[in-house]
Amino acid sequence: MLSGSGIHGERSPENTIYPTGLFCPCREMRLLPIILLAGLISLLGGCKNKSSASYSQEQQDALNELATIQDEQRDALKMTEEGLVIDQGALDKTQKATAKAADQIGGTAGQALKVVAEFQAESNTISKEIARKGQQFLQMIDWESLATKGDYEARRQFMMKYAQYNRDVTEFFENAPDNISKRLDEINFQGQERNQFEQGFNAKFASTLTLIRGIRQCEITACEIGIRLIDLLEKEQGKWRLDAATDTLEFDNDDALAAFNKAIAEFQVAGARQVELQQEFVDSNR
Repeated sequence: MLSGSGIHGERSPENTIYPTGLFCPCREMRLLPIILLAGLISLLGGCKNKSSASYSQEQQDALNELATIQDEQRDALKMTEEGLVIDQGALDKTQKATAKAADQIGGTAGQALKVVAEFQAESNTISKEIARKGQQFLQMIDWESLATKGDYEARRQFMMKYAQYNRDVTEFFENAPDNISKRLDEINFQGQERNQFEQGFNAKFASTLTLIRGIRQCEITACEIGIRLIDLLEKEQGKWRLDAATDTLEFDNDDALAAFNKAIAEFQVAGARQVELQQEFVDSNR
């Protein structure tokens, strides 16, 4: 996520301060598989308006438990001052409950639910990796450690790889409908139940995919700006320094200072946009 911190650009030695905000990604958006369950649980019988005559008590209990967990997971979405926060434990809990219900239901319907569980597992892995890489990103834009280590190329390479990872994540979700459809074909999940599932999934997924694209693009933009900043600071080695007491970067060169401040302003724009998208994501899952 994107937000401002207290780092400023400053001209040395006149001490003319050019206020900026330094990009500081807060907790990342966790990619929820709720949309899949919404289409499948209802047709399997995990909702009150669905007859459960075709299921044993054990099977119905598993479906009811899964539906309850799904509802609880919606409440786990929160917007804080740091941005969107989702409990990873809630995602893992839902995935395990889905896999358990799939085993207990059995048959083609159980296999279909297993497809959902597999997609959830993949989504949860992505979620954890995004959180890990987001923390690494923070370290890459820690100018105090950069001033000490001078590891410009390593940070540049991280930014490039993280940008590509976000593109890969976007592609994964863009391909999700086709990939899930192929998996359902493989287990011969057809007829009215298949139609109900895909209608429920597609109705929700289109808007969710738009938000995923937008949020991941904000991360890509952050990486591109980060590379520009690293290039700038490397070019100006020996001509900039961090004043830890005032939390400012001092530049000897006015042009370098202007370029730094311009990039930081772009961080803030991307950050504001990401917060908007995350709020839409929360609202859409209420």
